[in-house]
Amino acid sequence: MTDTSSVLLVDDDAIVRDFVARLLRGSVSLDAAESAEEARDLLRSNSYQLALVDVFLPGDDGIALLSEIRRHHPGTKILIFTGKPSEAVTRSVIQGKADDYLEKPFTPAQLRQAVERLIEQPRPTSRFDEVCGFIRCHLGEDLRLVTVATRFQMQPSSFSQWFNAEANRRGVATGYKAFVTSARLDRAEQLLSTTDMLVKEVAHAVGFSSHQLLNQHFQERHGISPTQWRERITHGD
Repeated sequence: MTDTSSVLLVDDDAIVRDFVARLLRGSVSLDAAESAEEARDLLRSNSYQLALVDVFLPGDDGIALLSEIRRHHPGTKILIFTGKPSEAVTRSVIQGKADDYLEKPFTPAQLRQAVERLIEQPRPTSRFDEVCGFIRCHLGEDLRLVTVATRFQMQPSSFSQWFNAEANRRGVATGYKAFVTSARLDRAEQLLSTTDMLVKEVAHAVGFSSHQLLNQHFQERHGISPTQWRERITHGD
C-alpha cells in the first residue's frame, strides 16, 4: 500500500471508524461515512480503490450500497464488515458485488492483510479471473474443488471441465489442482523472501498440509529445498 491508495470506510460505529483510521493512518488516504447516504455523497466527488462497508447501516443497509458501488464505480474493490456471515453476504461475494468479507471483531493483522491484498490485486475482468483471485486470497483455507465449485454455484464436474479448459486456453496451469499448488508456491516464495517465518509456518499459512509437502513441491519447481532457496535469495547467490 502507498499513501496514494484511496479508501472509503462506511460504518455507523464510531469505535470501528476510529480503530480503522488509526490502523491505516499513513498507509492510505481514508474518508469515512456513517451511512449509505453519506457514502453516496463522497462517491459523487471522489474515486476510491477500496470501499470498506459494514452490512448493518442506518437507512439503506450495506448490501444495498454494494450494488450501487459496483454499478457506478466498477473499479472500486469492496470489503464487507459483518458480525456474522449471512446468506446475503455470501451471495454478494459469490455474485461479485463484494470482493471479500471480514467478520467482526477482526484483528489489526486481518484488516491490514485484507486491505493490502485487495488494493494490490486488480479487479477481476472475467469469471475465471474472479475464481483465480478468490483462490489466491484464501490459500490457507479449504480449496478442494468441490468446495470452490459450490461457492461459485457450479456442479463440481462442470466446474472442473470449465476451469481446466480456461486454464489451458490461457496457459496458466494444467488444471485446477496444478493452479492451486502453483498459487501456494508463489505465496510461499513471497513469505520466504520477505518474512522470518519458519518453513513449517509458511507451509501452514499457504495451505500445504505439511512442510514436507511444501519441500516436495519446491524441489519439483526449483530443484532445492525452501531453506536453500531462501538462503540463495538472501545472499544473492
